[in-house]
Amino acid sequence: MDNKVIVGIGEVLWDCLPEGKKAGGAPANFAYHISQLGYKAYIVSAVGNDSDGDEIVRFLMISN
Repeated sequence: MDNKVIVGIGEVLWDCLPEGKKAGGAPANFAYHISQLGYKAYIVSAVGNDSDGDEIVRFLMISN
């Protein structure tokens, strides 16, 4: 791939499903899938200053 960077701007959230929480939000999903194609992708978002926010930041850091 070339050296272009793709940035998703918007929400990152927990999808609360019967089988448990899963990270979601259109920009996060897009960035994840485009990175699987070899592009460098980032998310610009905000999260709450609480345990859910801390957890999603940790999840995104280890998923990188």
